Amino acid sequence: MEETGMNRRKFLKVSALATTTLPIIIQGIEGVKGGPQESIADLIAEGEWSPTACIICGQGCPLRIRVFNIEDQERIHQESHNVGPELPQYFATCARPRALGDVWNHPDRIKGPMIRIGERGEGKFKKVSWDEALDYLADRLSQYLDAPEQIALFAHQGAEKGILSSFIKMLGSPNITGHADTCYTSSSGGRWFVFGKHITPGAVYPDYENARFIVFMGRNPYGGFVSSPWAAALSMGYRNGSRIVVFDVRFSDICEIAEKYYIVKPGTDLAISLAIANYIISNQLYNEEYLRQYTNSSMLLYTDDMTPVATTTIEDGSRSGKLDYLVYDEDTGDYKYKLNASKPALMYKGTYEGREIASALQIISEAIADYTPEWAASITGVEADEIVWVAEELVKWAPRSFIDHGYKSVRYYNEPMFHRVNAMINALLGSIGVKGGWAWPRKLKPSLPFKFKPKDVESVSKYWTNNGYPLLFSKHYSMLMVKSILEEKPYPIKAAIIYLENLVSHMPNDDIAIKALKKLDLVVVIDVMWSETCNYADIILPIPFFFEHDNASLFPVKKSHIGQICVMKKAVDPPEGIDVKPTSWIVYELVKRMKPEHLGDIEIVLRPTDIWMKQCEKLGIDYDKLMRYGTLTKYEEPAYNPLTSKGALPTKTGEIEMISIAGLEKFKDYLGKENNLNPIITWVKPKWMDGGLADDEFVPVDYMNRLVAINTWARNTRLLLEMLKWEEGDYVIIHTERAKKLGIKDGDIVEVYNPQDGRSLKVKIKTTHLISPELIAGVHGLTPGRHMNGDVKFTYMPKHGLNTNYLAPFTIIEGIGSAALFDYKVKIRR
Repeated sequence: MEETGMNRRKFLKVSALATTTLPIIIQGIEGVKGGPQESIADLIAEGEWSPTACIICGQGCPLRIRVFNIEDQERIHQESHNVGPELPQYFATCARPRALGDVWNHPDRIKGPMIRIGERGEGKFKKVSWDEALDYLADRLSQYLDAPEQIALFAHQGAEKGILSSFIKMLGSPNITGHADTCYTSSSGGRWFVFGKHITPGAVYPDYENARFIVFMGRNPYGGFVSSPWAAALSMGYRNGSRIVVFDVRFSDICEIAEKYYIVKPGTDLAISLAIANYIISNQLYNEEYLRQYTNSSMLLYTDDMTPVATTTIEDGSRSGKLDYLVYDEDTGDYKYKLNASKPALMYKGTYEGREIASALQIISEAIADYTPEWAASITGVEADEIVWVAEELVKWAPRSFIDHGYKSVRYYNEPMFHRVNAMINALLGSIGVKGGWAWPRKLKPSLPFKFKPKDVESVSKYWTNNGYPLLFSKHYSMLMVKSILEEKPYPIKAAIIYLENLVSHMPNDDIAIKALKKLDLVVVIDVMWSETCNYADIILPIPFFFEHDNASLFPVKKSHIGQICVMKKAVDPPEGIDVKPTSWIVYELVKRMKPEHLGDIEIVLRPTDIWMKQCEKLGIDYDKLMRYGTLTKYEEPAYNPLTSKGALPTKTGEIEMISIAGLEKFKDYLGKENNLNPIITWVKPKWMDGGLADDEFVPVDYMNRLVAINTWARNTRLLLEMLKWEEGDYVIIHTERAKKLGIKDGDIVEVYNPQDGRSLKVKIKTTHLISPELIAGVHGLTPGRHMNGDVKFTYMPKHGLNTNYLAPFTIIEGIGSAALFDYKVKIRR
């Protein structure tokens, strides 16, 4: 092994610690000043623990950190944090926090406030004082107070993001967006048809611990980005006897524990899901009692225009205000409203007032009749008998069986339909809202002790909702915000604040983001470390890492199913020479300069303990106990109720809808079309399939590594670099036979480029048979590509790698507003 400052024994120890995701105490890696140091696992640690929550990925896994001095070198030691004595531990930090010590004194940290002196994109800045920076920013932002909607906030994560968002609303702007439209809103938008609203990955709890049969499709919880809580629960389920089946485009970590795994063509998982649904319905293997009680499967619709035959408003009970509908009662042989029927027919065809009618399940059955296992096999490459086996095992173990809800879902154009069908399959199994199936997490949501309303003006999200994207997730529309900047719709956006967000890197086709940034009058970057986006800022304000200050809000563990909350306390000062200020302080100083009349409302942000106490009181959390343990849980288990703890879903009927009534109203024109917006489930082909693939053409796919996070500093750490070298994760993989045809062998450096616009990256090749032949695949977002200029150094970032965001076209999925980051073709040349 090449000498890199870490010998084999130490590296194996660190690697083993960094890759575990089981709920056990995990030792971290120390901070550094200068050259390589001994692993803290080799040392005797002393010092006080400071509780916090890791927000590298926004999940907020409980963490505790201590700093101690060995031979005049400060070291940072972290470990996953137990939740206290009363309730079980469901979380263990993944590998990313192992790099905390590495970044504390990282050479690429932003060392103080800076103002641009060159052209945007040159990366040339001058250092200024905080007073000078804040005076400059306040003066620039004040120019928009007569039309504050011209200010946009792109915000990723952080315990103090809510404080900055409140400030933007105080100024009067409603335009605040996250970046999940390039992460998961295809799945949440697809599930809208079933549940009546966006159901995000964190809004579902896959009950791995109590499941008996789990199907993963295109997801690897052991190696994924937001992986730790689910991986910990999955490990418990595996030890309890859960059986696992995997469909994926490559052999991933989770395949190691799978009973069976299947390598499929990219973007064709939908065909398998449709075939499973077809098999279950055509053989009447569904859970009849569950479908009658909790879904609208028995709802009668006219088959000529797909409108409900008759509906009436429910006047009382948990579904008050929702719709009851006409069904055929098998016991009495006549038509009744469902609430009055003793046995609503699930499969029914007949006539009503001279028009043909059918039940929702009957309509679905006929719509997917041609989607047989044999049909799916011809598309995916998975044998029909294997698809049948998976369907039968799901039925056999139901309701403690399910298809996993997935996470990243902006890969292919057909993902909204894919995730809709999977939700419906789980309803067919009776696996939604039950133990061992999909449960509903019970969350704690700390609120700030102040609230501001923006100006009464049409927001960018509302504009696009009314103009082509009716299922837009109003919290996450970064691509459409960029589109608004470029097109000046519904009005010009003049200023953008980019907070803990790497807009240039996460946006497909960074030329579009760069064009938008150059069009703005003012670009503000607030972050901890240099990123590609910094090059295009007018002013950069550095903030501390989350472990360097008392965060002025409690932080909820985002994927917790039992209501877990953390306090994020300061563990260490920033290193000498790093002049940073918390977001809360920056906001206070800007309010003092721009909106002094609100200073009394906001000044509490300078006293985090006061905010913590108010939040604990409102949440019913023992403040003293939280301060003692750092993190507490409120509930013992998730909500096991198919219609949620409220007793009704936000659908028109309050039920799980197999055919969405609201979907029929909004998207009637899409009936019969191969489109994600078709109210009846259907096959939607991935775009890359158009025209097939030439010998030198591939579908580019990236996958998550335990240490990578494209929007944060985690992809620029020495630990990541060493891990990738050891695991050969800095290689890009293609199928052995495809490589032979092109005369490419292991270790070759080749160019991957998009033939549509010539955008290209250099990659190092590794060949394998354990990948779909259509693919070229690599670790997510490793390289900054052409952005290594100016003051941006990317000291530890791999120089070769696949960045699908960089190569991707700027595609926004119709109706939903999400990306399709893998659904295109690239070519390879030597």
